[in-house]
Amino acid sequence: MEATYQLTQKDFFESLIAHRNRSALRKWSFRLMVILIFVVSGAGLTEVAMSPTRQSLSTIAPLFVLVALWAAVIWLSPWQAARKQFLQQPGAQGPRTLVLDPVGVHWRWNGGSADVEWKNYLGSWTPGITSFSTRHRSASTSYRNAR
Repeated sequence: MEATYQLTQKDFFESLIAHRNRSALRKWSFRLMVILIFVVSGAGLTEVAMSPTRQSLSTIAPLFVLVALWAAVIWLSPWQAARKQFLQQPGAQGPRTLVLDPVGVHWRWNGGSADVEWKNYLGSWTPGITSFSTRHRSASTSYRNAR
């Protein structure tokens, strides 16, 4: 089987998000932080609404600035990191070809190639409802640069 594809900046972004959400603890801690920020912001708005004085507004204003900066960092940093990684890796740009044959898996791209024999995959295919997983011993992967 042969498949030709091209990586995009969106692929890099989605991989960073998947990495950030790789465990249930990390996924839920991120969600709880977002909820906490909205609760704190709501409390600040309530405080300003209940006593709309200059002093209460000046006391709460740094909180709103901090919330805005935190939200920008949390939501924009994966996008910026993906953009930077994608643009700084010329090998990630351009078409790639994946070939699956009885010998193994072969990748070809403008900057080189990689060949992995099936014996380097440990374990067995674990079929799931919508996906499957493998374990790979990356130390025995052979890489060749095409020049």
